[in-house]
Amino acid sequence: MLLPGPAGLLLTPMAPVEQILINAGPSEAGSHRLETFLRCPQFFAYQYDLADEVDLEQTRRGLVRGSLMHVFMAHHYARKGAKQPKGLMHDGECVKDPERFYRPKDAMRLAASKMSRSGDRTIAEKLLPEIDEAMVAYLAWAASRDSTLEVVAVEQQVKTIVANTWKYTARLDLVVRNPRTDAYYVWDHKGTAQTPHTAVWDYLMSLQVAGIRRFALATYGEKFRGIALNFVGWTKPYKFDRLDANRAPALASRMEQIIADTETSIASLRNSKRSPWEWPVNPTNCTDRFGGRCEAWDLCAFGRPRM
Repeated sequence: MLLPGPAGLLLTPMAPVEQILINAGPSEAGSHRLETFLRCPQFFAYQYDLADEVDLEQTRRGLVRGSLMHVFMAHHYARKGAKQPKGLMHDGECVKDPERFYRPKDAMRLAASKMSRSGDRTIAEKLLPEIDEAMVAYLAWAASRDSTLEVVAVEQQVKTIVANTWKYTARLDLVVRNPRTDAYYVWDHKGTAQTPHTAVWDYLMSLQVAGIRRFALATYGEKFRGIALNFVGWTKPYKFDRLDANRAPALASRMEQIIADTETSIASLRNSKRSPWEWPVNPTNCTDRFGGRCEAWDLCAFGRPRM
């Protein structure tokens, strides 16, 4: 369609610029899968080898909530980064217009609509209002704290090959720089129903955090000064905090061996042809320290459901 322009010229209207929906989901071959196996091989089998037969709704609810929170965070900080004088590098492109990224709430709703399983979409629809409310409160809390920081990267995927065999990847949720000191930090977003100071202990001896530390050191060198867990509390009154996660350097030094050992164990079980309904169970993780039951407690306690 041609439109009249100055001096009678005919102009072709410019196509609207496609907005960016940031991929804030799990990385291609990250720690979640390996940590699930380390938690309990049988739970790993339910989640990865028996996914078509087992519906762990509680697990999926937590994953959906966390996924939507990450989408919100990614778009909030990407838009903040695009407003900076140098813009924000994203997927090899320098973005200087914040409107190229969806607004955070719109991005959450779009991400929910794109979830591949209908059950997950249903869960997302129910969770969106309460996530909205928590994130609005987070933005108010974070406004002054974030005002002087430079956004360097959002949902940056990094990868390596361990022992020349296994691919290992991670997403750096948010990389920020302190312009005054030229120090780089990685923030890893975490949602929790506990208080942040209680929840932090669940992550300090984490393969995920160890991996982030190794990747960040390789990327930013001596300018990297640490990882902060950026907590969003889900229960009212909402609690937020950014807590140091740099308390287990020895674990980070063993990361490659832990990955190799875990991948070897997974491959060994799969190659054994052992039924995934009969993989090893780790009973010490059937309940947590607060008395909560594992999502698969009934499956392990009473066995495979009869069809």
